[in-house]
Amino acid sequence: FQVRAENEAGAGHPSEATDVLLIEDPTSPPSPPLELHVTDASRSHISIAWKTPEKNGGSPIIGYHIELCEAGTEKWMRINSRPVKELKYKAEESIIPDKEYVLRVRAVNAIGASDPSE
Repeated sequence: FQVRAENEAGAGHPSEATDVLLIEDPTSPPSPPLELHVTDASRSHISIAWKTPEKNGGSPIIGYHIELCEAGTEKWMRINSRPVKELKYKAEESIIPDKEYVLRVRAVNAIGASDPSE
């Protein structure tokens, strides 16, 4: 949008246009967390970290769900009981030595969970 000042002498020149804004319903789940990466791994644990989602869906992020899947399967399992508040997580209990895993993260707000991170 643009703004113009106006008085008895008439309307002034318009201001510079603002960036285009996308107006969204503030009642949607957030977008997926960004830049998920492994920070440490051993036979007994996998540590991951990520960045906050681009959009919170109009409601504050209350935490994150961590999901784990054995490589080569599509059997995703949520491995945290409550939303994680930090932007990192150390998976230990679900890790079996000598198996390969894929992890993903979903952001959660009051409306629901995001699509999984990539």
